[in-house]
Amino acid sequence: MSVIIGGGKGFIGQRLVQLLREKGFQNIWIVSRKSDGQGNTLTWDDIRSGTTLSSVKPIKAIVNLAGAPLLSFQRWTDAYKNEVVQSRIGTTKTFVDFVRDLKDEKPEVYVSMSGVSYYKPDPVKEYTETSEGGDYDFLSRLARDWEQASEPIETKFNVRRVILRSGGVLGSSGGMIGSMYWPFFLGVGGPIGNGQQPFPWVHLDDVCLLIIYAIQNNHVNGILNACAPELITNREFSQTFAHAFSPPRPAIFPMPAFLLNTLLGPERAIVATQGQKVIPQATLQTGYTFKYPTIKEASQDLTKLFQRLIGRKFDDSIIQSDINYYPFKVVNNNGRSNIQVEYKKETKLFTPEEILSMILLKMKEIAQAYVGKKVSEVVMGVPAYFNYL
Repeated sequence: MSVIIGGGKGFIGQRLVQLLREKGFQNIWIVSRKSDGQGNTLTWDDIRSGTTLSSVKPIKAIVNLAGAPLLSFQRWTDAYKNEVVQSRIGTTKTFVDFVRDLKDEKPEVYVSMSGVSYYKPDPVKEYTETSEGGDYDFLSRLARDWEQASEPIETKFNVRRVILRSGGVLGSSGGMIGSMYWPFFLGVGGPIGNGQQPFPWVHLDDVCLLIIYAIQNNHVNGILNACAPELITNREFSQTFAHAFSPPRPAIFPMPAFLLNTLLGPERAIVATQGQKVIPQATLQTGYTFKYPTIKEASQDLTKLFQRLIGRKFDDSIIQSDINYYPFKVVNNNGRSNIQVEYKKETKLFTPEEILSMILLKMKEIAQAYVGKKVSEVVMGVPAYFNYL
């Protein structure tokens, strides 16, 4: 039986496909905007037209992960807000119609993402799956409408439906960790604002394993909070992540909340500048066991995973790389840690402070290149530069 994944080429989707195959699922179909011509790939037009029904049946599960990124540095215009909405609700409605047309060969389960933005930010109140929400701001209404869009799959077509209200997904292959890794690696990371806001989070593997658990277990249904059971603040996350490096890094350089409001717009920045205490009560009641229940365990894994995925092996003295990346070696010079960078057959030695200066210089160059444009546009290239180093 097949598994169809909308948005299967994204951050969560790629890892889900990998874990599904490890679990023995071989007939996996990925739905995206364009076909890459590499076998089991469908377009949304294929789903709408139903021309591929014979190829994908019988279907065990449909998983919808589609959605334009919320926390990207794409300008928060009305056009992009509409894309954020349509990429979620529009694709959901496409799957509703697709399930309707399957007649008597319906899938066993439909799984979709949502977000903890459904709940109103609050530094004290604790939320479970039965808590009220969905009427606070743009993102909470988006989560509500996104969830409601798939209701006919359950109420009209009698297909088991599982909705995951996810916290911030921490994974080494992208997402927020991908853009914040280098500032923390260089010792200049820190909390957002005062760091006291709750930080609902979940490891990438747990999101994917929870989806697989829902596919494999018929008793799993309804709303599930896809958040780790450990409640932490943004400051606690920053400190734990920084200390997971070897040697441990400080986490004393906060990012001002007003800067995020400027870069992302207040409607989006609220995800990081405020937060909710979200408890996965119903999730735990299903019998699911989190692989990474604490931020310490998750952070220790994230640093190792990131290093392996980019082709580098880390220890206290050596950072090695394959030919596709800068080969680094950390050497000791009079008790100080320096970074020897070899690139294009040239070798230079830098202190961490000098590398930070290079980053700041690049930020200045970016700013100069965007003279006369809005601040949000000026800083757009900085996270990408951190990933490039």
